[in-house]
Amino acid sequence: MGTRSSPRKREAIRRQTLQRKVELDAERRRRDELEVEFATDFQVALVDRAAAREAERAAEVAMGGAVDRLIGQLRLSYDRVAELCQAEVKELQRLRQLAAETARPVVGRPATPASPVSPRVEGAPAGEGRGA
Repeated sequence: MGTRSSPRKREAIRRQTLQRKVELDAERRRRDELEVEFATDFQVALVDRAAAREAERAAEVAMGGAVDRLIGQLRLSYDRVAELCQAEVKELQRLRQLAAETARPVVGRPATPASPVSPRVEGAPAGEGRGA
């Protein structure tokens, strides 16, 4: 191998190296795009999970309000409501408590006038019902 072929070999090796770099850069771009896609999938699922949790809480508050009306207005026992709703007594108690806590006015905010779990006491101003 003489010095004459050295510049040609160098150029051939340089072209091969540039080709490898192009391929590696393309692979890096594909990986970068996948990173963004997968991270986006995670963030979308995170938002969906938060919405699902909010919906679950709203459903549980509504369920608790129904339990409160069954027990408070119709004067049914927890055992009877458990039979009707096919639920455990402890779960019914938890849901009713959740509804009661949700219906309570927050300090600095006005009370809701028609709370399903805190009916107004006759003659008392709005917001001064049972549990207020």
